[in-house]
Amino acid sequence: MLDGINKRFAVDDQLRFVQHPSGLVQGEISTESCRGLFFLHGAHVANFQPTGQQPLLFMSDQSAYSSDKPIRGGVPLCFPWFGPHPTDGSAPAHGLVRTQAWDLKSTSHDATGEISVALGLIVDQWRLTYAIQFGSSLKLTLAIENLASSERECEVALHSYLELADVHTASVNGLEHQPYLDKLVQQQVEPSGSAIRFTQETDRVYHGPVPEVIVRDPGHHRRIVIKPKNSHSTVVWNPWVDKSQRMPDFGDQEYLRMCCVETANVGDARLRLAGESSDEMGVEFSIVEE
Repeated sequence: MLDGINKRFAVDDQLRFVQHPSGLVQGEISTESCRGLFFLHGAHVANFQPTGQQPLLFMSDQSAYSSDKPIRGGVPLCFPWFGPHPTDGSAPAHGLVRTQAWDLKSTSHDATGEISVALGLIVDQWRLTYAIQFGSSLKLTLAIENLASSERECEVALHSYLELADVHTASVNGLEHQPYLDKLVQQQVEPSGSAIRFTQETDRVYHGPVPEVIVRDPGHHRRIVIKPKNSHSTVVWNPWVDKSQRMPDFGDQEYLRMCCVETANVGDARLRLAGESSDEMGVEFSIVEE
């Protein structure tokens, strides 16, 4: 299997496919500008590390690498619902695609050394195409096509876990003027006018598009710059102490070195696609030294 995949999709010594100890297939990126890693399982981006920098993405040491479980950390894809299913308590959290085996559609590299990967999946009459670009920045674009003949709704989130030196000193800037839903108490909250800092469990859905979000990570002497595209929600999450201890695939102390800032269209901002129509959403991550 791996020989066939590498014959069709490997890119010189810059992209090759190997088997994770769990048996899952992963693509390894190694270029002059970055290191990267993604799994066909869930189309899951697990690492992006620009040359000379700390990793952008947090991965839990307790993550389950199994064909029937989602991977904890990196960038899981949430679709076609976010969080619990609205009417079916037995349905998997965050949708149908995190545990699906995605198909490799294409790989390529350009003159700048950027590696591009396209993955595809058809599920529940939705066709998804996921474009991942590893270069000096990480670019993710998810195209969604409604294959049904009638209008349907869906929620989508690029559930990005960001690596931090210390959550106590980190801050999230760019959402100061957005109202938000505090999911812990299910209340709408007016804009705070100030940067987000983490002092307790945080689970918020910020409303409205923003041009960029900046996560300041002073312990790593950097800013993580997030530029969303066609996103009308931003989810900010940290499980803090008690929830970390309740999650079997997350270390008790791992909340100290991560936060999630998720490019999304969820809740009232869910997508509404006419029959046989499509839409897309994306994000670009880059690191600026400080």
